[in-house]
Amino acid sequence: MDTSPELAITMMVGPQIMSAIIFVTTSRAVRVSSAFLLGVAVGTAVGVAIACGLAALLGSAV
Repeated sequence: MDTSPELAITMMVGPQIMSAIIFVTTSRAVRVSSAFLLGVAVGTAVGVAIACGLAALLGSAV
């Protein structure tokens, strides 16, 4: 399977059915799907942590 950055970007911003099709057609579908979900969870947690940190630093200045 091609693991180019363009494919990853297409999977993130494109129609989610594309991700499902790509995952199902790989030889290790469960591993790839789990890694994708873990990446989304980590990315979301980091984004929320950054937002909370900025809110705490800026306080009522915004």
